Amino acid sequence: RFALKSLGQEAFCSKREADYEVAAYGLQNKCMGILGEDTDYLIFNTVPYFSINNLKLNQLVTVMYSREIICDTLGLSITELPLFACLIGNDTIPGAMLEGFQRKCVSSYPPKIQTQNKRANMFLAVANFISSIPPSQCSFRMVEQMLPVGLDVTLLCREIESYLLPEQQSPWLSPTMPRCQTIADEQERAMYSDKEILQIAMEQHFRGENSMICNILCNRETECSNTLEDDADTELPGQALIYLPLRQHIYALLLGSEKDSSETCPTVKEWYVYPGNPLTQPDIIQAVDLDIPGGTPSLRTLWLTKGPEVQEQRYYMYLACFHAENSMKEFQALDAPTAAVCCLLVHLLLQVHSLSLEDLDAFVAQTLCLQGKSVDQLKHIQLSQVNSRAVHLGFLFVRGLITSMGVNSACGFPFHMNDLMPWKVFDGKLFHQKYLQAHKGCSAEELLEGNFSLLTQFQHLKSLICAVCTSRNRTIESKPRGNMFLSERPGRQDPCFSKSHRPYLNPPYHYQDRRYQWRGSYSHYSGFHSQHLGRSHSGRRFQPRFRSPR
Repeated sequence: RFALKSLGQEAFCSKREADYEVAAYGLQNKCMGILGEDTDYLIFNTVPYFSINNLKLNQLVTVMYSREIICDTLGLSITELPLFACLIGNDTIPGAMLEGFQRKCVSSYPPKIQTQNKRANMFLAVANFISSIPPSQCSFRMVEQMLPVGLDVTLLCREIESYLLPEQQSPWLSPTMPRCQTIADEQERAMYSDKEILQIAMEQHFRGENSMICNILCNRETECSNTLEDDADTELPGQALIYLPLRQHIYALLLGSEKDSSETCPTVKEWYVYPGNPLTQPDIIQAVDLDIPGGTPSLRTLWLTKGPEVQEQRYYMYLACFHAENSMKEFQALDAPTAAVCCLLVHLLLQVHSLSLEDLDAFVAQTLCLQGKSVDQLKHIQLSQVNSRAVHLGFLFVRGLITSMGVNSACGFPFHMNDLMPWKVFDGKLFHQKYLQAHKGCSAEELLEGNFSLLTQFQHLKSLICAVCTSRNRTIESKPRGNMFLSERPGRQDPCFSKSHRPYLNPPYHYQDRRYQWRGSYSHYSGFHSQHLGRSHSGRRFQPRFRSPR
């Protein structure tokens, strides 16, 4: 969304189910149609639905799915499609739960023309059953009588209602039935008590201006279910663990860190993928306050107070999350994107002790050289080979930028969000090139491509980062990997990325009963424990994926 906004396009984040908001937006703004790949758009009574999967960009030609022809084929009206979708089965009402009902329909309401496709016959039989009942609230009892005993009728009604766009009604439901939650309802249910702060967070979320804040304030929950990591590299921990301290500071900024009557700090449910975590239950993470004079200021101070003094306080809080607040003047002297990169590199070096001076050289050289590169130059960079550790480090850096956006949002935006965008400060291929060069022992002049005007800045940024790390008892050492690292390890298979569960975490990052032993600069994970809760998904998509006749 930030990329689209940077190109001058409008982008919004959904306040409720995304497909509902897209369908409602299309109808309210009289759009030509919805380009997507989600059959729910056939069920909503909205603008035409076009297939993005069949789109030919060079001709601007695609397939339009006809809601009217589907209704004609099924013998249903458009207002009956929501009930049909629910009785076929969707993500909320599984088809397996409805198999008995569907068999009854096939037996009692068989289609006039049977096909070889049993599922298509079932669709037609369910449609015949619906068309045999007068569309009214009283007739809905006949539907209830056909349903299996275990199916909650309230759930069915709620799912039918979830397909109704603003000012639309269903013949099967009472007009007085409470509609799906509004933003005001969500504010009432939110776990954060300050409604003014909550309203600001929701408005920023809708405009796509903040990162991860709304879910924390409203639900005390956050997630990251994807990653790109080398499963065979025992020296680099998962990104979820590396950036855990930053997230704990974000939680403290947003929720405070005062203990309640049970001596428990505010906690957040995290659904973060890392080796050993199958994402069947959330980790319960405690907020951790910043160790700064005077303590953490209130969210109202950071978000609502105006003036240069508060803006400086926001900047200080941002640096404090990365433990760089004692070098505030030095960071303020840098341009904003470079300062943000330096903060992130400080955090990475403090948390991952296997990172070396060569890795730091590669990151800093990449940051400086990127500014003078055109898109065409970046596109034509040639790499001698692809290295899995370089890919892993590049991913960790980008994920760190995303976490930095959350810190920036929580602190009240000391940086413009645009200054933290990956395309402003990072290019994967350029970093890869610098990484290979640094570990081969190339000089600073070679890393900087002979641009001597960058040499002073290169040395200054390295000195600043190393000084902050030294103040935290972390010495960055030279560990060139050279040709040995660039070659394939004996017996190693192709690097395997994005595995979400492995039976162990390699030393020094390991856990027992999911309580982490961390070798970085933090030692406050006593509040990090598991809670056995099943995960539900609110996404809804009715299951049949057929094309209507065209």
